[in-house]
Amino acid sequence: MKVRDIMSTKLVTVNKELTIRQLIKVLQQNQVSGVPVVDSEGRLEGIVSEKDVIKAVAELIKVNLSIEEINRKVGKLNWVEGIMSKNVITVTEDTDAREVFKIMALKQIHRVPVVKNGILAGIVSASDAHRLIEKL
Repeated sequence: MKVRDIMSTKLVTVNKELTIRQLIKVLQQNQVSGVPVVDSEGRLEGIVSEKDVIKAVAELIKVNLSIEEINRKVGKLNWVEGIMSKNVITVTEDTDAREVFKIMALKQIHRVPVVKNGILAGIVSASDAHRLIEKL
């Protein structure tokens, strides 16, 4: 079985200029815990999750930050670009499904973008694994 057989193609994506508040709305409205970050042409630029939002909030509310640190971090942490993961593990549609689930388990990640010629084509998430197990 290949990734193309299990991946989701109805994608929720965001761009890196989105504010954290807007990101939270997107996650809540779509009932997802993370989304790929793409440019205007659909090229994958990163991935952002609820975990990234939580880390940003934790940084913003630290009481022992100096004024300089706060000014530097606040701007960065208010935008998707400042909190997204940029070194994203990706697979192709031809990747074996077992391989993608092995990657997810070893790297402890919940979603792996599927790219074709640098363009986001789909995503494999923990939910896809659950659906696959239900079918077996």
